[in-house]
Amino acid sequence: MIRMSRKKSLDQGMKMLSQEESSEKQKKFLSRVQDVVATCGVYNHELSKYKVLEKERLKQDSWERYLQCNNLPNPDDPVQARTLLAKIRHFEEVEVNNAIDWKLSINERSILSQNIHEKDMTEKALQIRVTDKPEILFENNINNCLETIRLIDLLMDNEAQLEELELPKRIEIMKVYDEFQMEIQLLFDRLTYRLLRMQRAYMNVPVMMAEFHESGVDVQLPVSVLTDCVTIRCIHTEFDHYSQNVDSLESSEIDNEYMPSSGLMEMEASMVSDWIFQMDIQNEIIETMSQKRREYEEMLVLIAERTDQAAKAAKNEGAPKVVIPKTPKFVPEVPPGMYPDVEQEFLKREEIEYKTFMDNAMNPKYKAMIPDEINLREYIIVGGVYSIMFVRRPNQTKFEKFSIVLHEDGRTLKILSDKLPETQGQRKKSVISEIARTSSRYSLLKLEDDAVSWFHVTLRLPPDLCRWGVPKVCHLASGTHRIVVKKKPARLPSFDLGRISSFVMNPDLGERAASLSDRAPSFSERASSLMNYFSSTGKAFLRRSTLLQRTSLTKRETDFELDKKLNKVEIMNLQRFCVPRIISSFKMPHDFNDAKDMDAHGKSRHLVRRFDATDVQEETPVLDNYSYEVQQQPERMFPHFQNVVPIFFDSGNIPFGADVKKTACGLLETFDTIKEKYLANPMHIMRQVGPPTKHSKKDKIEIKEIEVENRKSVDTKSQRYSETESSDWDFTDTISMSSRPSRRRSVRMSTTKEIEKTKKKRKTKMDSHFEAHQDDEEGQVVTKTCQYWTVKHIRDLEFNGQTNTITFKTDRLGVFGLAFDRYEHFPFRNWIMQPNQQNPDEICFDLDTFHVRLCLFISAQGVRGYVTDITSGYTAKPVKYLEIKEPISDYRELRRIFQEKNLNIFAQNDANFYIKNGYFSIKHVATECHIYNIMALNCRSMKFQRSSWNRLAVRRDILMDMKIAKDISDFSEVTVRMTPERTSFVKVSERCSDQIDVIQLEYTETWRNVNNYTDLNQAILSINLHGADEYNKDPMLFVAIQKLLREIRPLSYS
Repeated sequence: MIRMSRKKSLDQGMKMLSQEESSEKQKKFLSRVQDVVATCGVYNHELSKYKVLEKERLKQDSWERYLQCNNLPNPDDPVQARTLLAKIRHFEEVEVNNAIDWKLSINERSILSQNIHEKDMTEKALQIRVTDKPEILFENNINNCLETIRLIDLLMDNEAQLEELELPKRIEIMKVYDEFQMEIQLLFDRLTYRLLRMQRAYMNVPVMMAEFHESGVDVQLPVSVLTDCVTIRCIHTEFDHYSQNVDSLESSEIDNEYMPSSGLMEMEASMVSDWIFQMDIQNEIIETMSQKRREYEEMLVLIAERTDQAAKAAKNEGAPKVVIPKTPKFVPEVPPGMYPDVEQEFLKREEIEYKTFMDNAMNPKYKAMIPDEINLREYIIVGGVYSIMFVRRPNQTKFEKFSIVLHEDGRTLKILSDKLPETQGQRKKSVISEIARTSSRYSLLKLEDDAVSWFHVTLRLPPDLCRWGVPKVCHLASGTHRIVVKKKPARLPSFDLGRISSFVMNPDLGERAASLSDRAPSFSERASSLMNYFSSTGKAFLRRSTLLQRTSLTKRETDFELDKKLNKVEIMNLQRFCVPRIISSFKMPHDFNDAKDMDAHGKSRHLVRRFDATDVQEETPVLDNYSYEVQQQPERMFPHFQNVVPIFFDSGNIPFGADVKKTACGLLETFDTIKEKYLANPMHIMRQVGPPTKHSKKDKIEIKEIEVENRKSVDTKSQRYSETESSDWDFTDTISMSSRPSRRRSVRMSTTKEIEKTKKKRKTKMDSHFEAHQDDEEGQVVTKTCQYWTVKHIRDLEFNGQTNTITFKTDRLGVFGLAFDRYEHFPFRNWIMQPNQQNPDEICFDLDTFHVRLCLFISAQGVRGYVTDITSGYTAKPVKYLEIKEPISDYRELRRIFQEKNLNIFAQNDANFYIKNGYFSIKHVATECHIYNIMALNCRSMKFQRSSWNRLAVRRDILMDMKIAKDISDFSEVTVRMTPERTSFVKVSERCSDQIDVIQLEYTETWRNVNNYTDLNQAILSINLHGADEYNKDPMLFVAIQKLLREIRPLSYS
C-alpha cells in the first residue's frame, strides 16, 4: 500500500514497544478480526439466502412478463429493445399515411340537402364518429418507452443480475437506455406535427396571453413576437430525462486505485487496511530513525577526521585552517527488538488522508461550473420539466373545396429556438393604446413599457410542493464556455487493494473464523466485499463507458523506425497519421534545405548548371527541425486541425534502447506538441492588456473566469502517447499510445523528458468534454461543451403561497425546471427504530427531519408509511402530506416518490458540503455500515435511537442509545460508544477546553463493561442473553432494513 508520506521531525520521546508487546498487539488485532468475521458470518448467511430468493424472483418476474404478452422487451436484451423501437416507428408511419384530417371533410351545408341518402358532414356529427385520434397511439408508445426505461433502471440497480452480463452488453444496454429517452422526445415532436397538420381542429387565434390549462402554464407573449400563425407548444412531464445528461450531476470520477481506505464499506476489510497502514507508518518511522542515526554517526566520523586534520595543520604554520563542524545533537540508536507505538500517528494521518480526498474529489469550490449554473449536487429538479417552445406550422393553402398542406424535410417539426423578443433598444414605441391598457380584457396582463418585451410565465404548482422552500426556476441551456482550471498542489495517494484482499482471503484467518461460526463467509464473498463508498454507481460507470466507447475509436498500428528506407505501406501510414496533425504553413526539414538553396541561387549571378540525376546523393533526414520555435511562417490567428482517431503503436521490431524521436510514434508526439503550442498561441494574444482609453469604463468587457481544480491524472502505466484536441467534444482527444514491453518502456520514457512535461498538461479520458488550449501559471484554459441548468435568463421570480403559483419573466422560451435545495430536510432531528407492537412482522422507523416526521413501517414486502408534522404528543388525526399505503420494495421507486413531494431524505457521498441547516458529524463508513447490519440483525429484540452527543463526536466515534424493546423502564437505556477498534458502554460529558471552536467529549465507562467488546453485536448479547435466539432470520426483512439505513445514514446526518 502506497500512502501519502508526511515529513516531520519525529519525537525522540515516542513510546517504544518491545517485541513481546508488539506480538501481543498483533494477537489482539487478529482476535478482533476473528470476532468481526464471526459477526459478519451471521448476517452474510442471511444475505446469501436473499440472493437466492432474488434470483427466483427475477425468474418469476420474467415469466410473468412473458405471460402478459405486452410486447415489452427483456431489459437485458438490447436486440429486443431496438426491435420495439423499430415497431413503434413502423406502425406509427403506417397510421400516419392512412390518416386523413377529418376537418377537411366538414360541410355545414350538408344538412340543407333534401336527399335522404346525403350524409351529415357537419362538424358536430363528424366529431362523434371521428376515427383519427393520434393521441391514443402516441400515449401508448410513450408509456411503452417509459416502462422499458423503468425495467432498465431496475436492471442497473440489481448488482447480482448486472454481474452476470458482460461489459460490452452492459454498455449496449446503456446505449439503448439513451435511445429510448431520445425516442420520447421525438414522439412528442411527431405528435405535435400531427396536431399542426390538423390546424383547424386544435388551433386558436393568436392572443397575447397563451393559456395551457392541461399543463398549468400561462405565458404572456412580448409584443415583438406576435406575428401571423405564431404557435407555442407546452409540454409538462412528471419525469425528467434532461438532468441525467447534465455535467454537474455526477461527481468527479476517481479511479479505484485512489479511493481512500476510509471509504471501504466492509468492516473486516477496513480493519485490515488500518492495520497495514499502521505497519507502513511503523516501518517508515524505523527507517527514518535509522537514517538519522547513520547521519549522526557519519557526522561524528567527519568531526574526528577534521579534528585530526586541524591538529596536523596547527603544527604547520602555512597550512590552511580546517573547519570543524559543530557536534550534532545526540541521536540514540534504534533499540533492537523495539518498535514505535504509532497509534496516535495513524489516527492523525488517516484523518488527513480522508480530508484530503474529500477536498480534492468532493469539494464544490473546485467543481467546473459555468456562471449562473445550477449545481445538481446541491439542488434537485422537482415537479417535472416544462417544455415551452415556438414551433413552425406547415404551410397550408385552403381552396373552396379542399386544402393543401405543404410538408418539407420529411415531416419533421421545426422548433424555433432563435425566436427572441426585441431588446429595449430595438423596440419601438408600444402599439398598445391607453384604452386597451385599462380595459377588463387586458387587466391580467402586464402592459408597462418595460414589461412587454419579456415573456411572463406563470406555473401552477401542487399544493405542498413549496411548503418547505421556494425553488429556483432554471432554464436548460447548452453551449461552449472557456474556463480556467486551477491546479492544486494536493495529490491523492494511491491505494493497493491487493494487499488487503490477500490478507482478507488468508486461509488461516478463514479457518480460525470458521471455527467460531459455522456460517463464516466464503473466500469469494470476502473478496467481493472491497466496495468503496466513494466509487461511482454501476449506472454512472456504464454511462461514462458509453461515452468513452463513443469517443474512443482507436486504431492499432506497428511502430517503425524512420532512419531507414521506408516501404510504401509505411509511407502511406506516415501520410495518414501526420497530415491531419499539421497545417498548410508548416515547414518540413526538406523545406529548410530548399530555402537555403534558393538563397544561394539568388545571390549568385552566374549560369546554373542543369540538374543531373547522377549527381543525386541520398541524405539522411534531419529531424531536429521539428519544433515550434523554428516555424517562422505567418500562421492564421485560430488554426484549425482535422479530427483524427487515436492510434496505438505496438513495439514491432524496434530494438531495445532505440531513440524515441526516430520512430513513427515519436514523430506523432512531436507534431502533437507543436499543435498544442499552435492552439495556445492565440490565448497569449487575447490576454494582452491594451493601453487605457478615456472611454475605458464604458467600453470595458467583463471577463469571468472560473477557478477549478485540475485533478492530475496519475499515470498507472508508463506509456508513450501522442494526442490532439478535437473541436467536437463527442470525439475526444486523439491519443496515440505505445504499448511497449515494460523493460523497454522505462528506458524510453526516461529519455523523453519533453513528453513527460506535456503529459502533465493533457486531460484525462473521463474529461473528454474539456478541450485544453493553454497551460499557464494560473491554470489550464479549457473549453467546456456541455448541457446545464442555468438561472441566467430568469428575472423577477415571485411565489404566491395562497394560489401556489410561481411567476417569472424571461427573455427566451425553452425547457424550464424547478430547482429545490436537495438537502432542505437535513440534518435530522431525531430517529427511533423499534419493533411494531401491533404487527410483529413489521419494524417501526420514525425519522424527524428538519421540517417533518416520517413514520415508516418496514416489512419483508417493503416499506410503507406516511409523512406528518413534528409534534411532541399524541395526535389523533395527523395531517399526512404523503401516505404510502402499500409496501414498496423498490428503493428507487421509494426515492422517486419522496423526491416528487420535495421530501428528499437520501444523501449522496458529498452531502456534507451542501447541508446548511445545522451541524452534524460524518462517521466512519465501515463502522457505520457494520452497525446498520447489526441493527437489522437485532431489530426484533432491541430498540435503537439517536444519542444527542453523536453529532458532537469525532468521525471515528459513534454514539447511540439502545435498550431491550420489551423493557418499558426508562432507566434501562444505555449509551454505546462504537469505534473501529472496540465497543463500550459509556456516560458522556463535555470536557472543558480552551479551544472555543473545538468540542471535546469525555467518556466514562460504566459497570457494564465486564468484557472487551469488539463490536455492537457483542455488546447487545451482553445485556440480552437470549439475543442470539431472537435474531432476525427473515432475509427479505433484513435486506429491507439494511438498505433503508444505508440510504438514509441516520448516524451521520442526525
